[in-house]
Amino acid sequence: MDLKNYNSLISYAFENINCGKYEDALKNLESIVSSKFYNYLTVDLQLLLKRGLSNTYLKLEKYEEGWMHYTYSWIKKPKRIKELEKVYQQNKSIKYLKSLDQIKKGEKLLIWHLDGGYGDFIYQLRLMKILANSADFKILNGKMNYLLKDKELTVTSAKGFEWHLPLLEIPRVLNYNPIKYNKFNFNYLINPSKTNLELKSFVGLIYKTENSESRSIDYKLLNKLFLKKNNIRFLVIQNKFNYEEVKFFSSFNNVFLTKNIDRKNIFEETYNVINSVKFVISVDTAVGHIAGYLQKRTFLLLNFFGHYYWGYKKKISYDYPHHTIIQQQTKDDWVPVIDDLISSI
Repeated sequence: MDLKNYNSLISYAFENINCGKYEDALKNLESIVSSKFYNYLTVDLQLLLKRGLSNTYLKLEKYEEGWMHYTYSWIKKPKRIKELEKVYQQNKSIKYLKSLDQIKKGEKLLIWHLDGGYGDFIYQLRLMKILANSADFKILNGKMNYLLKDKELTVTSAKGFEWHLPLLEIPRVLNYNPIKYNKFNFNYLINPSKTNLELKSFVGLIYKTENSESRSIDYKLLNKLFLKKNNIRFLVIQNKFNYEEVKFFSSFNNVFLTKNIDRKNIFEETYNVINSVKFVISVDTAVGHIAGYLQKRTFLLLNFFGHYYWGYKKKISYDYPHHTIIQQQTKDDWVPVIDDLISSI
């Protein structure tokens, strides 16, 4: 293989990922990373390829291989990560944990939240029960720690810890396989503070996420859902609505909006609302994980790529048995997803 063909193979690998041809992409990426040319690439490109390889393994449910190649760009430029910079300022001797075997008896591990979404936070917390078998750990205080039932698990300082690990990497150090660890009765979040009986007849709907346009549905596409299911009362659970959204939703007699929700803490009121409604329809966002934790029946609407959390071409989630997964079959095409949803509820 010459350098020209090698560069073409790199482009072809990412084209396959973008088309959802993960099996083909995996073959390409394995050839690239094992080639002699790989060592001559820039560090940024090496990291990009390693992430692509790891994510492809995970997507195809090859978890052991996925975690083996898992890497983060923050390792190269840690000062760009605000949370990690704070950790190092408080504890200059703390070390990044690559393997649980590094922890010696009496040493402590600090978990901190990296750059994942709020849903990632809730999902990873499920793994604390497994992690506790191998490590004495605490969680650095953050925006969502108030949801934790065990307040003694949180700390405000990195002092006194020998090791640190981003929350998103808990699955890596555990070599986590959701097929193997799929029974979770771990009661790790606070109980909902109240159940609103008036919402028992409503279906909760979350159609967008603030940090990802590709995972959000154009609200106009919901027109068919509201008309076909006019016997269902939908409660659209979002923090913010613009004028056009309010105008659109207000045109339906069976659609209602949440107002001024979660003013004090993130998801504080949403948590209670999800617990109260009949069932939930949600795009891939924190609400999907909250509903899973609360064992609420949920229709999870995924974009074409989806997260490895939800499995590869799966209808049922490994982690949340009450979830039904409906995923895009063509990139950016939500219309068939809406049609499948209508026929499913």
